[in-house]
Amino acid sequence: MNDWHKNITLEAEKLKSSLDSLEIFIWHDPMFATLTPKHRKLLQLQHTVMSQYLEILHKRLINE
Repeated sequence: MNDWHKNITLEAEKLKSSLDSLEIFIWHDPMFATLTPKHRKLLQLQHTVMSQYLEILHKRLINE
């Protein structure tokens, strides 16, 4: 495994961890419901973008 592959793998792992935490907050933490609609929408958008980014990193690793 070369350096760029290691770097992307590490980045994907960190992103997945952050994404998992965000999912737990959005779907299971009662605090999420106390946020304003604007902030809930922004966090949901953040989740979408992070998911897309993780998918791109996985595709880069597969298609090296």
